[in-house]
Amino acid sequence: MATRFGAASPWLSPYGFRTVAGSRTWVTGERHRPAHVILHGLPMNADLWTPLAAHLADPILAPDLPGLGRSAATTQPVDAWLADLLSPVRTSPALVAHSMTCGTALRFAVDHPGRISRLVLLSASFLQAPAPRLTRSGLAVPMMRRMSPAQLAQTLGVPEGAEVQSAAAACAAAE
Repeated sequence: MATRFGAASPWLSPYGFRTVAGSRTWVTGERHRPAHVILHGLPMNADLWTPLAAHLADPILAPDLPGLGRSAATTQPVDAWLADLLSPVRTSPALVAHSMTCGTALRFAVDHPGRISRLVLLSASFLQAPAPRLTRSGLAVPMMRRMSPAQLAQTLGVPEGAEVQSAAAACAAAE
């Protein structure tokens, strides 16, 4: 496993696994009274938000999405997963979403307008130009599965950083 598995930044305490929509989900931050709920995109995890959290005075809630980071996959739709994640929240936080989670966050905001104070969408995947045909083909998934984390990150345009290095370390340990 990655050398930093299970470690979390002090400003993201508490942290640990929680059952969300029937799946084991890694959750960092304040579960009941967050001012911000922040959702990462592909192929990241909640650690992506660590530098941002250092600049926020108010508590945040940042999970690893189902099947990403430390979280297990879920059999539930991601919309149901997000609703269950936010069920113990007693505040009206800002909901911040990146990339592929923007659609889920937007649907949550439409379905539950009183549950959030604002919606922030960063690089919404549904507003981006379509990917090249090769990456949308039936061959793309098997091809990407054979790539190293660094190659996949480069192909997807993800900058080199701790998240990519962590994914590479986890893959190496699994082999």
